[in-house]
Amino acid sequence: MSRKPLREVAYPFLESIARETGETINLCGLRDHVGVCLEKVDGTHALRVAHELGDSYPLHAGATGKAIFAFLGPEDQKAILADIGLPRITGSTITRISDLHTELKKIRADGYAESDGESIEGTHGIAAPIFSPTGRVVASIGASVPMHRAVGENLEQIIGFLVEAAKSITEGLNAQEVRET
Repeated sequence: MSRKPLREVAYPFLESIARETGETINLCGLRDHVGVCLEKVDGTHALRVAHELGDSYPLHAGATGKAIFAFLGPEDQKAILADIGLPRITGSTITRISDLHTELKKIRADGYAESDGESIEGTHGIAAPIFSPTGRVVASIGASVPMHRAVGENLEQIIGFLVEAAKSITEGLNAQEVRET
């Protein structure tokens, strides 16, 4: 049995959440110590945040990157920080190691990441981690929405959709592994 690639497993979830929320939904992975946009489904709102396939960004600045960074092992985190550092992208970007560690601890406890204008001013990012069959974080699924839509029930709904999708994608990847053995 051949395995479905992550993008193929994740795509129906990206489509479903984009349809339900009207927001652009992204699948992001890790490549050479930075986050990279692997797949996206554009939302339908006139005002939306656009990411392009292949765009890369530092992991500490934005929800999709932090959702991956938080679940990497300490040695991987140290190597990334030594290589990339904590460059400021906007006035809200985390630039102190102690603040980053506090944020990553919160993300691990909550099971998802949020950001307020850390990589794009005026936006709120939400993302949840996706794990391989071995339990290693491999990607995140996220949305970056204009601040005025990242409130109340709308925000809670987006968080719920993303967290559930990340769990389902992880289960889909794991189910393939079980069937193959």
